[in-house]
Amino acid sequence: MNAKVKALVDLQRVDADILELNRAGEAHPLRLAELDKKLDQAKAALENEQQRLAANEKQRRDLETEVQTQKDTIKKWEGRLSEIRTPREYAALSREIDISKKAVENLEQQNAELRATAEPIKQAIDHRQKDLLAQHETLGVEAKDIRGKISSLKDKLAGLEGQRAEARRVVDPALLSRYENIRKKRGVALVPVQGGTCRGCHMSLPPQLYNLLRSGQIDIETCPSCYRLVYAPDPPPETAGV
Repeated sequence: MNAKVKALVDLQRVDADILELNRAGEAHPLRLAELDKKLDQAKAALENEQQRLAANEKQRRDLETEVQTQKDTIKKWEGRLSEIRTPREYAALSREIDISKKAVENLEQQNAELRATAEPIKQAIDHRQKDLLAQHETLGVEAKDIRGKISSLKDKLAGLEGQRAEARRVVDPALLSRYENIRKKRGVALVPVQGGTCRGCHMSLPPQLYNLLRSGQIDIETCPSCYRLVYAPDPPPETAGV
Protein backbone atom coordinates (compact mmCIF):
# COMPACT_ATOMS: atom_id res chain seq x y z
CA MET A 1 0.00 0.00 0.00
CA ASN A 2 1.56 3.26 -1.07
CA ALA A 3 1.78 6.37 1.11
CA LYS A 4 -1.15 8.11 -0.58
CA VAL A 5 -3.55 5.25 0.11
CA LYS A 6 -2.18 4.64 3.61
CA ALA A 7 -2.72 8.29 4.57
CA LEU A 8 -6.34 8.09 3.50
CA VAL A 9 -6.87 4.73 5.21
CA ASP A 10 -5.43 6.18 8.43
CA LEU A 11 -7.77 9.17 8.19
CA GLN A 12 -10.79 6.97 7.68
CA ARG A 13 -9.78 4.79 10.62
CA VAL A 14 -9.85 7.88 12.85
CA ASP A 15 -13.18 8.93 11.35
CA ALA A 16 -14.58 5.48 12.11
CA ASP A 17 -13.46 5.79 15.74
CA ILE A 18 -15.08 9.22 15.98
CA LEU A 19 -18.31 7.87 14.50
CA GLU A 20 -18.32 4.94 16.91
CA LEU A 21 -17.82 7.24 19.91
CA ASN A 22 -20.57 9.56 18.76
CA ARG A 23 -22.95 6.65 18.35
CA ALA A 24 -21.98 5.28 21.76
CA GLY A 25 -22.80 8.65 23.29
CA GLU A 26 -26.14 9.14 21.55
CA ALA A 27 -28.04 7.31 24.27
CA HIS A 28 -26.65 9.44 27.11
CA PRO A 29 -28.58 12.67 26.45
CA LEU A 30 -31.73 10.62 25.87
CA ARG A 31 -31.31 8.86 29.20
CA LEU A 32 -30.65 12.16 30.99
CA ALA A 33 -33.86 13.51 29.46
CA GLU A 34 -35.71 10.43 30.74
CA LEU A 35 -34.31 10.97 34.25
CA ASP A 36 -35.30 14.64 34.17
CA LYS A 37 -38.79 13.63 33.03
CA LYS A 38 -39.15 11.19 35.92
CA LEU A 39 -38.12 13.87 38.39
CA ASP A 40 -40.49 16.35 36.80
CA GLN A 41 -43.31 13.82 37.08
CA ALA A 42 -42.53 13.24 40.76
CA LYS A 43 -42.44 17.01 41.38
CA ALA A 44 -45.70 17.49 39.48
CA ALA A 45 -47.38 14.75 41.53
CA LEU A 46 -46.26 16.43 44.76
CA GLU A 47 -47.33 19.88 43.55
CA ASN A 48 -50.73 18.50 42.55
CA GLU A 49 -51.35 17.17 46.07
CA GLN A 50 -50.11 20.42 47.60
CA GLN A 51 -52.51 22.37 45.39
CA ARG A 52 -55.35 20.08 46.43
CA LEU A 53 -54.54 20.71 50.10
CA ALA A 54 -54.27 24.46 49.52
CA ALA A 55 -57.68 24.46 47.81
CA ASN A 56 -59.13 22.41 50.67
CA GLU A 57 -57.76 24.84 53.26
CA LYS A 58 -59.08 27.85 51.34
CA GLN A 59 -62.55 26.30 51.17
CA ARG A 60 -62.44 25.69 54.90
CA ARG A 61 -61.36 29.26 55.62
CA ASP A 62 -64.15 30.58 53.40
CA LEU A 63 -66.68 28.36 55.18
CA GLU A 64 -65.43 29.45 58.60
CA THR A 65 -65.78 33.08 57.55
CA GLU A 66 -69.30 32.43 56.31
CA VAL A 67 -70.19 30.56 59.51
CA GLN A 68 -68.97 33.44 61.63
CA THR A 69 -70.93 35.89 59.50
CA GLN A 70 -74.08 33.82 59.96
CA LYS A 71 -73.52 33.54 63.72
CA ASP A 72 -73.03 37.28 64.02
CA THR A 73 -76.27 37.83 62.13
CA ILE A 74 -78.12 35.33 64.35
CA LYS A 75 -76.80 37.05 67.47
CA LYS A 76 -77.93 40.42 66.15
CA TRP A 77 -81.39 39.11 65.25
CA GLU A 78 -81.78 37.33 68.60
CA GLY A 79 -81.01 40.64 70.28
CA ARG A 80 -83.80 42.27 68.35
CA LEU A 81 -86.42 39.68 69.37
CA SER A 82 -86.98 41.40 72.73
CA GLU A 83 -87.66 44.67 70.95
CA ILE A 84 -90.38 43.32 68.63
CA ARG A 85 -93.92 44.24 69.64
CA THR A 86 -96.08 42.21 67.24
CA PRO A 87 -96.39 38.41 67.08
CA ARG A 88 -96.19 38.53 63.29
CA GLU A 89 -92.83 40.31 63.25
CA TYR A 90 -91.59 38.04 66.04
CA ALA A 91 -92.54 34.91 64.08
CA ALA A 92 -90.95 36.23 60.87
CA LEU A 93 -87.65 37.05 62.55
CA SER A 94 -87.67 33.76 64.46
CA ARG A 95 -88.07 31.99 61.13
CA GLU A 96 -85.05 33.86 59.68
CA ILE A 97 -83.02 32.92 62.75
CA ASP A 98 -83.94 29.24 62.33
CA ILE A 99 -82.99 29.36 58.64
CA SER A 100 -79.60 30.90 59.50
CA LYS A 101 -78.99 28.32 62.22
CA LYS A 102 -79.75 25.56 59.73
CA ALA A 103 -77.35 27.19 57.29
CA VAL A 104 -74.67 27.26 59.99
CA GLU A 105 -75.20 23.54 60.62
CA ASN A 106 -74.82 22.80 56.91
CA LEU A 107 -71.71 24.93 56.63
CA GLU A 108 -70.12 23.29 59.66
CA GLN A 109 -70.95 19.87 58.22
CA GLN A 110 -69.24 20.83 54.96
CA ASN A 111 -66.25 22.04 56.93
CA ALA A 112 -66.05 18.77 58.85
CA GLU A 113 -66.14 16.83 55.57
CA LEU A 114 -63.35 19.01 54.18
CA ARG A 115 -61.24 18.38 57.31
CA ALA A 116 -61.76 14.66 56.85
CA THR A 117 -60.79 14.95 53.18
CA ALA A 118 -57.63 16.86 54.09
CA GLU A 119 -56.12 13.95 56.03
CA PRO A 120 -55.60 11.57 53.09
CA ILE A 121 -54.28 14.51 51.06
CA LYS A 122 -51.68 15.19 53.77
CA GLN A 123 -50.74 11.51 53.73
CA ALA A 124 -50.42 11.64 49.94
CA ILE A 125 -48.17 14.70 50.23
CA ASP A 126 -45.95 12.86 52.70
CA HIS A 127 -45.75 9.89 50.32
CA ARG A 128 -44.98 12.14 47.33
CA GLN A 129 -42.26 13.97 49.26
CA LYS A 130 -40.57 10.70 50.21
CA ASP A 131 -40.88 9.46 46.64
CA LEU A 132 -39.35 12.66 45.26
CA LEU A 133 -36.46 12.41 47.73
CA ALA A 134 -35.86 8.79 46.74
CA GLN A 135 -35.98 9.74 43.05
CA HIS A 136 -33.46 12.51 43.64
CA GLU A 137 -31.10 10.06 45.32
CA THR A 138 -31.35 7.14 42.90
CA LEU A 139 -31.73 9.10 39.67
CA GLY A 140 -29.14 11.62 40.80
CA VAL A 141 -26.52 8.88 41.11
CA GLU A 142 -27.30 7.59 37.63
CA ALA A 143 -27.33 11.09 36.16
CA LYS A 144 -23.94 11.81 37.73
CA ASP A 145 -22.56 8.60 36.22
CA ILE A 146 -23.94 9.49 32.78
CA ARG A 147 -22.48 13.00 32.94
CA GLY A 148 -19.14 11.44 33.81
CA LYS A 149 -19.39 9.22 30.74
CA ILE A 150 -20.31 12.19 28.58
CA SER A 151 -17.30 14.10 29.89
CA SER A 152 -15.04 11.11 29.19
CA LEU A 153 -16.44 10.81 25.66
CA LYS A 154 -15.81 14.48 25.04
CA ASP A 155 -12.19 14.07 26.14
CA LYS A 156 -11.75 11.07 23.86
CA LEU A 157 -13.38 12.89 20.97
CA ALA A 158 -11.11 15.86 21.51
CA GLY A 159 -8.12 13.51 21.30
CA LEU A 160 -9.45 11.90 18.14
CA GLU A 161 -10.12 15.28 16.57
CA GLY A 162 -6.47 16.07 17.16
CA GLN A 163 -5.49 12.81 15.49
CA ARG A 164 -7.84 13.60 12.62
CA ALA A 165 -6.27 16.99 12.06
CA GLU A 166 -2.85 15.33 11.93
CA ALA A 167 -4.11 12.59 9.58
CA ARG A 168 -5.70 15.16 7.24
CA ARG A 169 -2.42 17.04 7.05
CA VAL A 170 -0.66 14.22 5.21
CA VAL A 171 -3.48 13.38 2.75
CA ASP A 172 -3.21 14.67 -0.80
CA PRO A 173 -5.40 17.83 -0.91
CA ALA A 174 -7.29 16.86 -4.06
CA LEU A 175 -7.92 13.37 -2.72
CA LEU A 176 -8.95 14.80 0.65
CA SER A 177 -11.57 16.98 -1.00
CA ARG A 178 -13.04 13.99 -2.84
CA TYR A 179 -12.97 11.95 0.37
CA GLU A 180 -14.76 14.61 2.44
CA ASN A 181 -17.49 15.12 -0.17
CA ILE A 182 -18.22 11.40 -0.40
CA ARG A 183 -18.09 10.98 3.39
CA LYS A 184 -20.78 13.63 3.86
CA LYS A 185 -23.09 11.76 1.48
CA ARG A 186 -22.18 8.14 2.13
CA GLY A 187 -20.72 8.05 5.63
CA VAL A 188 -17.98 5.61 4.59
CA ALA A 189 -15.99 7.12 1.73
CA LEU A 190 -13.11 4.68 1.24
CA VAL A 191 -13.55 0.91 0.83
CA PRO A 192 -11.31 -1.93 -0.29
CA VAL A 193 -11.86 -4.09 -3.33
CA GLN A 194 -11.84 -7.81 -2.65
CA GLY A 195 -12.24 -10.46 -5.31
CA GLY A 196 -13.20 -7.81 -7.81
CA THR A 197 -16.09 -6.62 -5.60
CA CYS A 198 -16.53 -3.20 -3.98
CA ARG A 199 -16.93 -3.76 -0.27
CA GLY A 200 -19.10 -0.66 -0.02
CA CYS A 201 -21.93 -1.65 -2.34
CA HIS A 202 -20.95 -5.30 -2.98
CA MET A 203 -21.12 -4.78 -6.74
CA SER A 204 -18.49 -6.15 -9.11
CA LEU A 205 -16.04 -3.68 -10.61
CA PRO A 206 -15.27 -3.77 -14.33
CA PRO A 207 -12.47 -6.36 -14.74
CA GLN A 208 -10.11 -3.83 -16.33
CA LEU A 209 -10.53 -1.41 -13.41
CA TYR A 210 -10.00 -4.17 -10.91
CA ASN A 211 -6.84 -5.33 -12.65
CA LEU A 212 -5.44 -1.78 -12.69
CA LEU A 213 -6.04 -1.44 -8.95
CA ARG A 214 -4.66 -4.85 -8.12
CA SER A 215 -1.57 -4.36 -10.25
CA GLY A 216 -0.87 -0.99 -8.63
CA GLN A 217 -1.09 0.94 -11.90
CA ILE A 218 -3.66 3.15 -10.19
CA ASP A 219 -3.90 3.68 -6.44
CA ILE A 220 -7.44 4.87 -5.88
CA GLU A 221 -10.44 5.04 -8.16
CA THR A 222 -14.20 5.70 -7.91
CA CYS A 223 -16.59 2.77 -7.78
CA PRO A 224 -18.92 3.13 -10.79
CA SER A 225 -21.82 1.75 -8.73
CA CYS A 226 -21.73 3.57 -5.37
CA TYR A 227 -19.20 6.31 -6.21
CA ARG A 228 -17.08 5.58 -3.17
CA LEU A 229 -13.32 5.62 -3.37
CA VAL A 230 -11.94 2.12 -3.82
CA TYR A 231 -8.45 0.69 -3.47
CA ALA A 232 -6.79 -2.73 -3.53
CA PRO A 233 -5.52 -3.68 -0.07
CA ASP A 234 -2.18 -5.38 0.40
CA PRO A 235 -2.46 -9.17 0.13
CA PRO A 236 -2.08 -11.18 3.33
CA PRO A 237 1.52 -12.23 4.09
CA GLU A 238 0.89 -15.88 3.35
CA THR A 239 -0.33 -15.09 -0.16
CA ALA A 240 2.17 -12.37 -0.99
CA GLY A 241 4.18 -13.18 -4.09
CA VAL A 242 1.85 -15.98 -5.19
